Amino acid sequence: MIRDIFENKSNPFYKFGKQIVLREIEYEKIKKFVAERFYSQDLNILQIIEKILKITNGHPYYTQQLCHEIFVVADKKILTDEFIEKAIFNILSNHNLDYQKWWNELDNTERKILIGLCNEEKNPTSGTFISNYGIKSTSTAGSAVKRLQENGILIKRNGDSYSIEDPFWIRWIILNRK
Repeated sequence: MIRDIFENKSNPFYKFGKQIVLREIEYEKIKKFVAERFYSQDLNILQIIEKILKITNGHPYYTQQLCHEIFVVADKKILTDEFIEKAIFNILSNHNLDYQKWWNELDNTERKILIGLCNEEKNPTSGTFISNYGIKSTSTAGSAVKRLQENGILIKRNGDSYSIEDPFWIRWIILNRK
């Protein structure tokens, strides 16, 4: 919707500003940034910073989101995995209706692709993936992948490797899929 506001010629904000896509920040830079912010509040994040960045893939928005929730639930000076899980629970609770709406807007093939990606398979157009998840054909999978990319749900990593953009939606899918 936001993209349409700025990219559709019929909208009043067409080409109004420069589009910036947030992607991962260099690992050491974001690690240092996060550590400094927690240390400034007398919180020691050293034990869990690696896990935070692994969960968020270093994506600035998701890293900030998770760190904010960790800060909210922090009740000790030294932070542990327990705080990550509490924070993720809060994020999933806060976004449950959004995630449910997104899931309900998908067709069966798109859902199967997301489930496969949640199971750490990376190439949704491979024969193995299609067979494992009951997708009709490579072209059906390819069309679904294209739609998921256009909707900002999937990002292409390397070659034919894809992943779900929102790391918390991955958790929600794993917990809630039927």
